[in-house]
Parts: sequence; C-alpha cells; structure tokens
Amino acid sequence: MKKGIEDIVRYCERKIREEQLSYDDFLQACKLIRRQANIQRPQRARRLPRLLSEQELQTFFETAAKEDPKWELLFRVLLATACRVNELTGICVRDINFENFRILIRSGKGNKDRYVPFPVELSLPIRQQCQQSEEFLFESRSGKRMSDRHVQLRMSRVAVAAGLVDSDGGSLVHPHLFRHQTITFLLESQMPPQEVMRISGHSHYQSLEIYDHLALRIAHDRYQQIMAGKAA
Repeated sequence: MKKGIEDIVRYCERKIREEQLSYDDFLQACKLIRRQANIQRPQRARRLPRLLSEQELQTFFETAAKEDPKWELLFRVLLATACRVNELTGICVRDINFENFRILIRSGKGNKDRYVPFPVELSLPIRQQCQQSEEFLFESRSGKRMSDRHVQLRMSRVAVAAGLVDSDGGSLVHPHLFRHQTITFLLESQMPPQEVMRISGHSHYQSLEIYDHLALRIAHDRYQQIMAGKAA
C-alpha cells in the first residue's frame, strides 16, 4: 500500500472515531470527497450477454406451456415488448389497446410513460388473460400485482427444466435477457435506432452502444451488396 494511502486511512479512521460517524455518514463522505476531488469512476466494459437461439427459445416456451399456459404468455409478452420486468408486472388491463395492438407502459425508467407494440398473434391470448384479471394483466394468486422476484424465479425454474443452464447448472435465462434478445432482433432487422429507443424506453443513444457490433455487421453486409462486382 502506498504511503499516501496509509496516511489517508489513518486520518479517516481518526475522524470517524472522533465524530462517531455511522456507515451511511462514511459513504456520504466518500461520495463528497470523490466529487470534490473530481475522481472519475472507471467505466466497466459493457458486453452483450449470450443470446438464445431460435431452437432454445422454442424449447423454453414449450417447457413453460407444459407448466402453465399463463406463464408461457407472460414470457412471450416479456419478449415481444422488450419491457423491463418491473414494467411488465405493472401492466394494467385498462392500458392495453387491442385496436392498435399496443400497451401503455406507465412510469417506466425515468418516470416516463411510453407505448410498446405487441404482435397481432398475441392479441387473443392477451384478451383471454384480461378476462381472468382484475387490475393487472398478470396477477398473483391473491389477485395483487405479481412481484418482479416471482417472475425471475419462475423464469429460472423453467430454464433449468428446459436444460438451458450454464456449466454450474444455473439458469441461462433471466428477464433482462429477453429485452436484449428483442432489441438485438430489431436492430438486426435494420429498424432505425431512434424507433428502437421509442420501444425500449432508452433515453440516450449511448445506451445502444452495447449493440454496436450489430451496426458494423449490417454495414458490412450492405457494403458487400453495393460493391458486388464493382472491383472485379
């Protein structure tokens, strides 16, 4: 340990004891010191998680359907809308527009409302699910809003039953993976990023930087199409 660091530790320890600072006080002090000293937090490399193949997705949904068709529908809506799990559990029956095939997501990230579309083929099962619900599209057995944790645990259970596990036997599937899955598919299908952002609820283009490799691959494919036979 550098001598300068040792001096800082000794000084902080003495002041903490003298002032009888709590754990929260100490954390607040560290934040203020970092801000005033202009110490920047190092940026962690963001990597896109391993996505599921079409066959793996099919296996997952088939397994979910065998356990409970309601859960299969929940997972299909999660995938189709690219919602965050807390947004999914907050979907109200009154916010589903069957005429335009879209759902109003209330108070999403940043406390913003937005509309997300859903596929026409999900219209009938969603309508049937609405008939079984009081307020929320997906409710717990007690008729209340389903917890995010409940969705996460059930998703992991289905994934394990479907054999979608890592080397340690843990689930490869989690709610946010489905969000990545759909955003990736939309970008690969060359939907403009600004339209993807309207659906996903991202506020800044920087949020899509994790998908830059897709844009590079699309640009490469376009280049090959344009230049085919031009340089021969």
